[in-house]
Amino acid sequence: MGISWDAVASYNFRKPLVWTNLLPIADPIAYSNKFIFSPKLYFSNKENRYLPLREIKGLRLSFKNHLNDFSQLNISLVENTLVEIMDMTKEMIEVLNNKAVYTSEDKSRQEKLLKLYKELFSYK
Repeated sequence: MGISWDAVASYNFRKPLVWTNLLPIADPIAYSNKFIFSPKLYFSNKENRYLPLREIKGLRLSFKNHLNDFSQLNISLVENTLVEIMDMTKEMIEVLNNKAVYTSEDKSRQEKLLKLYKELFSYK
């Protein structure tokens, strides 16, 4: 696993960070309400479907970032779209201007994802 210096600096100096195309998927080393991240998606070419987090961990790909690791398993990495990146940027601007509004469903999904991340990818 490599160190993400942008995240370290952002966390240490409490600066916001929009982190797109996160790889490896288990890399968010700090959790902050000023961090918005979106990983690359792991797509199984063999099974023609995206892989869920538990399966990514089960395949021991959580901390991998070399393309050979993925190609050996016939997995493609799908980058965030321009629309997704733009939406994340707009969301961060709303967060910074204290104008972000999250529904109870949004909050529930975020809490569920954070809990799952901590469960699967902790640095014990």
